[in-house]
Amino acid sequence: MASDSLKTYQKNILKSIFIFFIKNEKSTSEHLAEHLSVNQDYVIESCTFLSNIGMISKKNEEWVLTELGRNQLTVIFAGGVFDIIHPGHLFTLSAAKKLGDILIVSIARNKTVKKLKDRYPLNEEELRLNLVNALRIVDLALLGSEDNKF
Repeated sequence: MASDSLKTYQKNILKSIFIFFIKNEKSTSEHLAEHLSVNQDYVIESCTFLSNIGMISKKNEEWVLTELGRNQLTVIFAGGVFDIIHPGHLFTLSAAKKLGDILIVSIARNKTVKKLKDRYPLNEEELRLNLVNALRIVDLALLGSEDNKF
């Protein structure tokens, strides 16, 4: 089944399951319903359909992506310091989001910024993480590695 033939709500379920996996959260029907702000019965019906066509499977009360389901998603990865959010950040992230289904952003750690720019950022990494996570176009922001800029 081609990615274009998946309905938006089905794609949103696949995206949510992927993001829960990255965040190490449980992708139960209840959690999916809460995350997507829809009725749990609707999620169960949709997940059953996606399971029947091989996109997801159920493992210990959790929905997981199959290889076929994962191949329906294009994940875009961006990174930066995001010390003070400005229009250039918003333009870049918006352009990145248009390239795929899921936008994951890596926020540079304080130690990494110090190492690369010889100064600490103005704002702490947790605040920068929360600000980027609050942007509607970002599906998930995570703190980057302390060992390298990626």
